[in-house]
Amino acid sequence: MCTLIFSCKIPVSTIKKEKNLTKAHLVSSDTFLVKRMENTIKKVIGCNWEIILIKDNYVYWGYPNLSSKVKKNIFFKTSLQELQSNLPDYQKLDGIYIFNIIKEGIEEKLMPKIEGYTLGDVKKKYKYVSFDKEKQEIKIITSITWGNSRENKNELLIILNSKNIDEIKEIKIQ
Repeated sequence: MCTLIFSCKIPVSTIKKEKNLTKAHLVSSDTFLVKRMENTIKKVIGCNWEIILIKDNYVYWGYPNLSSKVKKNIFFKTSLQELQSNLPDYQKLDGIYIFNIIKEGIEEKLMPKIEGYTLGDVKKKYKYVSFDKEKQEIKIITSITWGNSRENKNELLIILNSKNIDEIKEIKIQ
């Protein structure tokens, strides 16, 4: 089965064979982080920002697409050295992985401080994602609800260590 990537119809299998690499647009580790944080669990395989190939000091990545309905048309590459320096866990860094880290952090660090509430829903789409290279932090803002009521809704600030994304530096309700 040939999976197509982007509207320019470059087969992922061709990219994995190291062809069409010159069509990739060079972007920063910041862009890589923001796009990968958009990943969520989907009903179909694909349709997430995926690493396709690591070759010649670059990480080639994009949005493999199984349907012509998805309008993504850019193929990226990011410096491997930049990713290893800024985001050493770049291969596992995506919205799905981070969602699980956040949920564990809420249960371990936040819930013991809040009596009488049960965790409702944590939004998988993040309102805000930023990367501070100097502080070595990834800052995320998402929504959280308590119990079954949508009225009990707050914004949640999560700060992760960019050198070790499994480490939550701070988690608090805003």
